[in-house]
Amino acid sequence: MRPRPKRAAPFGPRTWHCVGPGRLGTRGPRAVFSPLHGEPVAVRTGRLDLVCCYGTVHLSAAALYRFCQAGTPIALFSADGRRVRGRLLPERPGPSAAGLRDRQFAALADPDRRRELARRFVLDKLAAQGTAARELQKRGKPGATAALHRLRNAWRRANAVDSVNALRGVEGGAAAIWFRLLAATLRPGWSFAKRVRRPPRGPVNALLSLAGTLVVERAAAAAAARGLEVDRGCLHENRPGRPSLACDLAEPLRADAVGRWTLAVCNQGRLSPADFEEHPSHGTRLKPDCFPVALADWETHWAVHDLRERLNGVVTEFVAALGRRSGGPGAGVSP
Repeated sequence: MRPRPKRAAPFGPRTWHCVGPGRLGTRGPRAVFSPLHGEPVAVRTGRLDLVCCYGTVHLSAAALYRFCQAGTPIALFSADGRRVRGRLLPERPGPSAAGLRDRQFAALADPDRRRELARRFVLDKLAAQGTAARELQKRGKPGATAALHRLRNAWRRANAVDSVNALRGVEGGAAAIWFRLLAATLRPGWSFAKRVRRPPRGPVNALLSLAGTLVVERAAAAAAARGLEVDRGCLHENRPGRPSLACDLAEPLRADAVGRWTLAVCNQGRLSPADFEEHPSHGTRLKPDCFPVALADWETHWAVHDLRERLNGVVTEFVAALGRRSGGPGAGVSP
Protein backbone atom coordinates (compact mmCIF):
# COMPACT_ATOMS: atom_id res chain seq x y z
CA MET A 1 0.00 0.00 0.00
CA ARG A 2 1.33 3.44 -0.91
CA PRO A 3 1.87 5.85 2.01
CA ARG A 4 -0.84 8.44 2.43
CA PRO A 5 0.62 11.87 1.53
CA LYS A 6 0.69 14.68 4.04
CA ARG A 7 -1.73 17.45 3.03
CA ALA A 8 0.60 20.36 3.55
CA ALA A 9 3.37 22.09 1.66
CA PRO A 10 6.76 21.68 3.35
CA PHE A 11 7.59 25.40 3.28
CA GLY A 12 5.76 28.64 2.54
CA PRO A 13 2.00 28.58 1.94
CA ARG A 14 2.38 30.07 -1.56
CA THR A 15 5.59 28.40 -2.72
CA TRP A 16 6.32 24.69 -2.89
CA HIS A 17 9.97 23.59 -2.67
CA CYS A 18 10.52 20.05 -3.98
CA VAL A 19 14.07 18.98 -3.10
CA GLY A 20 15.12 16.00 -5.20
CA PRO A 21 15.68 13.27 -5.91
CA GLY A 22 11.99 12.55 -6.19
CA ARG A 23 8.88 12.56 -8.36
CA LEU A 24 6.17 15.18 -8.74
CA GLY A 25 2.86 13.71 -9.83
CA THR A 26 -0.84 13.86 -9.01
CA ARG A 27 -3.28 11.96 -6.87
CA GLY A 28 -6.92 12.97 -7.14
CA PRO A 29 -7.30 16.76 -6.99
CA ARG A 30 -3.83 17.28 -5.53
CA ALA A 31 -0.25 17.39 -6.72
CA VAL A 32 2.01 15.01 -4.81
CA PHE A 33 5.78 15.19 -4.37
CA SER A 34 7.32 11.84 -3.44
CA PRO A 35 10.97 12.23 -2.36
CA LEU A 36 13.30 9.27 -2.69
CA HIS A 37 13.86 9.42 1.06
CA GLY A 38 10.90 10.64 3.08
CA GLU A 39 7.13 10.76 3.06
CA PRO A 40 5.09 12.13 0.12
CA VAL A 41 3.55 15.59 0.46
CA ALA A 42 0.38 16.77 -1.28
CA VAL A 43 -0.99 20.25 -2.00
CA ARG A 44 -3.81 21.77 -4.04
CA THR A 45 -2.28 23.37 -7.14
CA GLY A 46 -4.58 26.40 -7.16
CA ARG A 47 -3.11 27.64 -3.87
CA LEU A 48 0.44 28.11 -5.19
CA ASP A 49 2.28 31.07 -6.68
CA LEU A 50 5.37 29.05 -7.62
CA VAL A 51 6.81 25.52 -7.59
CA CYS A 52 10.59 25.18 -7.15
CA CYS A 53 12.25 21.88 -8.05
CA TYR A 54 15.86 21.18 -7.00
CA GLY A 55 18.07 18.56 -8.58
CA THR A 56 16.53 15.42 -10.08
CA VAL A 57 12.77 15.84 -9.84
CA HIS A 58 10.73 13.86 -12.37
CA LEU A 59 7.56 15.72 -13.34
CA SER A 60 4.66 13.67 -14.69
CA ALA A 61 2.63 14.90 -17.65
CA ALA A 62 -0.43 15.02 -15.41
CA ALA A 63 1.38 17.30 -12.94
CA LEU A 64 2.55 19.64 -15.71
CA TYR A 65 -0.99 19.84 -17.10
CA ARG A 66 -2.42 20.52 -13.63
CA PHE A 67 0.02 23.35 -12.90
CA CYS A 68 -0.56 24.90 -16.33
CA GLN A 69 -4.31 24.81 -15.73
CA ALA A 70 -3.79 26.56 -12.39
CA GLY A 71 -1.42 29.14 -13.93
CA THR A 72 1.40 28.11 -11.56
CA PRO A 73 4.99 28.64 -12.82
CA ILE A 74 7.61 25.95 -12.23
CA ALA A 75 11.29 26.82 -11.69
CA LEU A 76 13.93 24.11 -12.19
CA PHE A 77 17.03 24.65 -10.03
CA SER A 78 20.35 22.89 -9.71
CA ALA A 79 20.55 20.61 -6.68
CA ASP A 80 22.26 23.33 -4.60
CA GLY A 81 19.80 26.05 -5.67
CA ARG A 82 22.57 28.18 -7.13
CA ARG A 83 21.45 28.06 -10.76
CA VAL A 84 18.13 28.06 -12.54
CA ARG A 85 18.17 25.42 -15.27
CA GLY A 86 14.84 26.45 -16.74
CA ARG A 87 11.38 27.74 -15.98
CA LEU A 88 7.89 26.85 -17.18
CA LEU A 89 5.62 29.89 -17.34
CA PRO A 90 1.96 29.26 -18.22
CA GLU A 91 0.59 31.40 -21.02
CA ARG A 92 -1.70 34.27 -20.14
CA PRO A 93 -4.08 34.41 -23.14
CA GLY A 94 -6.38 37.28 -23.86
CA PRO A 95 -6.26 40.86 -25.12
CA SER A 96 -5.30 42.33 -21.73
CA ALA A 97 -2.04 40.38 -21.55
CA ALA A 98 -1.23 41.11 -25.18
CA GLY A 99 -1.92 44.81 -24.68
CA LEU A 100 0.26 44.93 -21.59
CA ARG A 101 3.16 43.35 -23.45
CA ASP A 102 2.68 45.83 -26.30
CA ARG A 103 3.01 48.68 -23.79
CA GLN A 104 6.04 47.01 -22.22
CA PHE A 105 7.85 46.64 -25.55
CA ALA A 106 6.96 50.21 -26.59
CA ALA A 107 8.29 51.65 -23.31
CA LEU A 108 11.53 49.67 -23.51
CA ALA A 109 12.08 50.75 -27.12
CA ASP A 110 11.97 54.42 -26.05
CA PRO A 111 15.38 55.37 -24.54
CA ASP A 112 13.93 58.10 -22.31
CA ARG A 113 11.14 55.93 -20.91
CA ARG A 114 13.48 53.01 -20.39
CA ARG A 115 15.90 55.23 -18.47
CA GLU A 116 13.16 56.52 -16.17
CA LEU A 117 11.83 53.02 -15.51
CA ALA A 118 15.35 51.88 -14.67
CA ARG A 119 15.87 54.93 -12.45
CA ARG A 120 12.84 53.94 -10.37
CA PHE A 121 14.30 50.50 -9.63
CA VAL A 122 17.67 51.95 -8.62
CA LEU A 123 16.15 54.62 -6.38
CA ASP A 124 13.91 52.11 -4.64
CA LYS A 125 16.84 49.76 -4.08
CA LEU A 126 18.95 52.58 -2.62
CA ALA A 127 16.07 53.62 -0.36
CA ALA A 128 15.73 50.04 0.96
CA GLN A 129 19.47 49.82 1.57
CA GLY A 130 19.35 53.15 3.37
CA THR A 131 16.51 51.98 5.61
CA ALA A 132 18.48 48.87 6.54
CA ALA A 133 21.64 50.92 7.17
CA ARG A 134 19.69 53.31 9.40
CA GLU A 135 18.45 50.41 11.52
CA LEU A 136 22.01 49.12 11.86
CA GLN A 137 23.11 52.63 12.81
CA LYS A 138 20.53 52.73 15.62
CA ARG A 139 21.93 49.45 16.91
CA GLY A 140 25.43 50.91 17.00
CA LYS A 141 26.86 48.71 14.25
CA PRO A 142 30.31 49.79 12.97
CA GLY A 143 30.37 51.52 9.62
CA ALA A 144 26.61 52.11 9.43
CA THR A 145 26.80 55.91 9.67
CA ALA A 146 29.43 56.20 6.92
CA ALA A 147 27.52 53.73 4.72
CA LEU A 148 24.27 55.67 5.14
CA HIS A 149 26.02 58.92 4.13
CA ARG A 150 27.46 57.26 1.00
CA LEU A 151 24.11 55.70 0.08
CA ARG A 152 22.45 59.12 0.28
CA ASN A 153 25.09 60.50 -2.08
CA ALA A 154 24.47 57.59 -4.44
CA TRP A 155 20.74 58.34 -4.34
CA ARG A 156 21.40 61.93 -5.39
CA ARG A 157 23.64 60.76 -8.23
CA ALA A 158 20.98 58.30 -9.41
CA ASN A 159 18.51 61.17 -9.65
CA ALA A 160 20.93 63.22 -11.75
CA VAL A 161 22.44 60.82 -14.31
CA ASP A 162 21.06 60.73 -17.84
CA SER A 163 21.60 57.17 -19.10
CA VAL A 164 20.87 53.58 -18.16
CA ASN A 165 24.59 52.77 -18.21
CA ALA A 166 25.25 55.55 -15.70
CA LEU A 167 22.44 54.21 -13.49
CA ARG A 168 24.09 50.78 -13.57
CA GLY A 169 27.32 52.38 -12.43
CA VAL A 170 25.61 54.10 -9.50
CA GLU A 171 23.85 50.88 -8.53
CA GLY A 172 27.09 48.93 -8.66
CA GLY A 173 28.88 51.45 -6.47
CA ALA A 174 26.03 51.39 -3.94
CA ALA A 175 26.12 47.58 -3.90
CA ALA A 176 29.81 47.71 -2.95
CA ILE A 177 28.97 50.08 -0.07
CA TRP A 178 26.19 47.74 1.08
CA PHE A 179 28.36 44.63 1.02
CA ARG A 180 31.12 46.36 2.99
CA LEU A 181 28.52 47.21 5.62
CA LEU A 182 27.36 43.59 5.74
CA ALA A 183 30.94 42.42 6.18
CA ALA A 184 31.48 44.84 9.09
CA THR A 185 28.25 43.69 10.78
CA LEU A 186 28.87 39.94 10.71
CA ARG A 187 29.72 38.23 13.98
CA PRO A 188 33.13 36.59 14.50
CA GLY A 189 33.42 33.23 12.80
CA TRP A 190 31.94 34.44 9.51
CA SER A 191 34.30 35.70 6.80
CA PHE A 192 33.19 37.92 3.91
CA ALA A 193 35.96 39.78 2.10
CA LYS A 194 34.01 40.68 -1.07
CA ARG A 195 31.04 39.63 -3.17
CA VAL A 196 31.91 36.71 -5.45
CA ARG A 197 29.04 35.27 -7.48
CA ARG A 198 30.24 32.74 -10.05
CA PRO A 199 30.98 30.53 -8.30
CA PRO A 200 30.27 31.82 -4.78
CA ARG A 201 33.30 31.60 -2.51
CA GLY A 202 32.69 31.22 1.21
CA PRO A 203 29.47 30.59 3.17
CA VAL A 204 28.26 34.21 3.12
CA ASN A 205 28.56 34.43 -0.65
CA ALA A 206 26.73 31.10 -0.93
CA LEU A 207 23.83 32.43 1.16
CA LEU A 208 23.68 35.70 -0.80
CA SER A 209 23.59 33.78 -4.09
CA LEU A 210 20.89 31.39 -2.89
CA ALA A 211 18.63 34.15 -1.59
CA GLY A 212 19.23 36.25 -4.71
CA THR A 213 18.19 33.38 -6.96
CA LEU A 214 15.06 32.76 -4.90
CA VAL A 215 13.89 36.37 -4.99
CA VAL A 216 14.49 36.65 -8.77
CA GLU A 217 12.41 33.51 -9.37
CA ARG A 218 9.68 34.90 -7.14
CA ALA A 219 9.75 38.09 -9.21
CA ALA A 220 9.61 36.10 -12.47
CA ALA A 221 6.51 34.28 -11.25
CA ALA A 222 4.83 37.53 -10.18
CA ALA A 223 5.60 39.22 -13.51
CA ALA A 224 4.36 36.25 -15.54
CA ALA A 225 1.15 36.18 -13.49
CA ARG A 226 0.45 39.74 -14.66
CA GLY A 227 1.15 38.90 -18.30
CA LEU A 228 4.52 40.66 -18.56
CA GLU A 229 7.44 39.40 -20.63
CA VAL A 230 9.99 38.43 -17.98
CA ASP A 231 12.96 38.36 -20.39
CA ARG A 232 12.63 42.06 -21.37
CA GLY A 233 13.82 44.49 -18.72
CA CYS A 234 15.04 48.07 -18.52
CA LEU A 235 17.91 48.15 -15.98
CA HIS A 236 19.52 44.77 -16.64
CA GLU A 237 20.78 44.07 -20.13
CA ASN A 238 18.66 41.69 -22.19
CA ARG A 239 20.56 38.53 -23.00
CA PRO A 240 19.62 34.89 -23.66
CA GLY A 241 18.71 32.94 -20.56
CA ARG A 242 18.39 35.96 -18.26
CA PRO A 243 14.95 37.01 -16.94
CA SER A 244 15.91 40.68 -17.17
CA LEU A 245 12.60 42.10 -15.99
CA ALA A 246 12.54 39.70 -13.03
CA CYS A 247 16.05 40.91 -12.11
CA ASP A 248 14.78 44.51 -12.30
CA LEU A 249 11.74 43.80 -10.14
CA ALA A 250 13.87 42.02 -7.54
CA GLU A 251 16.20 44.99 -6.99
CA PRO A 252 14.03 46.93 -4.49
CA LEU A 253 13.71 43.76 -2.37
CA ARG A 254 17.33 42.65 -2.29
CA ALA A 255 18.29 44.57 0.85
CA ASP A 256 15.59 42.79 2.86
CA ALA A 257 15.14 39.45 1.09
CA VAL A 258 18.87 38.81 0.55
CA GLY A 259 21.15 40.98 2.70
CA ARG A 260 19.15 41.20 5.91
CA TRP A 261 18.20 37.52 5.75
CA THR A 262 21.85 36.56 5.37
CA LEU A 263 22.81 38.73 8.34
CA ALA A 264 20.06 37.22 10.48
CA VAL A 265 20.98 33.64 9.58
CA CYS A 266 24.64 34.21 10.37
CA ASN A 267 24.41 36.48 13.41
CA GLN A 268 21.57 34.58 15.11
CA GLY A 269 23.26 31.20 14.71
CA ARG A 270 20.55 29.65 12.56
CA LEU A 271 23.33 28.27 10.36
CA SER A 272 27.06 27.93 10.97
CA PRO A 273 30.12 27.85 8.67
CA ALA A 274 30.27 24.10 9.34
CA ASP A 275 26.99 23.69 7.43
CA PHE A 276 28.77 24.40 4.12
CA GLU A 277 31.08 22.43 1.87
CA GLU A 278 33.55 23.33 -0.88
CA HIS A 279 33.19 22.01 -4.43
CA PRO A 280 36.10 22.34 -6.89
CA SER A 281 33.96 23.79 -9.70
CA HIS A 282 30.77 24.95 -7.95
CA GLY A 283 32.37 26.92 -5.13
CA THR A 284 30.84 26.96 -1.67
CA ARG A 285 27.42 25.43 -1.12
CA LEU A 286 25.22 24.21 1.70
CA LYS A 287 25.52 20.59 2.71
CA PRO A 288 22.58 18.52 1.39
CA ASP A 289 21.00 18.05 4.82
CA CYS A 290 21.25 21.80 5.59
CA PHE A 291 19.85 22.99 2.25
CA PRO A 292 16.15 22.39 3.15
CA VAL A 293 16.75 24.12 6.50
CA ALA A 294 17.96 27.25 4.71
CA LEU A 295 15.01 27.19 2.29
CA ALA A 296 12.53 26.95 5.16
CA ASP A 297 14.29 29.78 7.01
CA TRP A 298 14.19 32.02 3.94
CA GLU A 299 10.49 31.31 3.43
CA THR A 300 9.79 32.29 7.04
CA HIS A 301 11.74 35.52 6.54
CA TRP A 302 9.81 36.22 3.31
CA ALA A 303 6.47 35.75 5.09
CA VAL A 304 7.29 37.56 8.36
CA HIS A 305 8.52 40.67 6.52
CA ASP A 306 5.52 40.65 4.14
CA LEU A 307 7.82 40.59 1.12
CA ARG A 308 5.22 38.95 -1.12
CA GLU A 309 2.98 42.02 -0.83
CA ARG A 310 5.95 44.32 -1.37
CA LEU A 311 6.86 42.44 -4.54
CA ASN A 312 3.28 42.68 -5.78
CA GLY A 313 3.44 46.40 -5.13
CA VAL A 314 6.63 46.73 -7.19
CA VAL A 315 5.01 44.83 -10.08
CA THR A 316 1.83 46.91 -9.85
CA GLU A 317 3.83 50.16 -9.93
CA PHE A 318 5.78 48.97 -12.96
CA VAL A 319 2.55 48.10 -14.81
CA ALA A 320 1.12 51.53 -13.94
CA ALA A 321 4.31 53.25 -15.15
CA LEU A 322 3.98 51.50 -18.52
CA GLY A 323 0.71 53.37 -18.99
CA ARG A 324 2.24 56.77 -18.27
CA ARG A 325 3.66 58.59 -21.28
CA SER A 326 6.39 60.16 -19.15
CA GLY A 327 7.84 56.66 -18.61
CA GLY A 328 8.21 56.46 -14.84
CA PRO A 329 7.17 57.87 -11.47
CA GLY A 330 8.81 60.68 -9.58
CA ALA A 331 12.04 60.84 -7.67
CA GLY A 332 10.92 58.97 -4.56
CA VAL A 333 12.26 59.29 -1.03
CA SER A 334 15.94 59.59 -0.14
CA PRO A 335 17.53 56.93 2.14
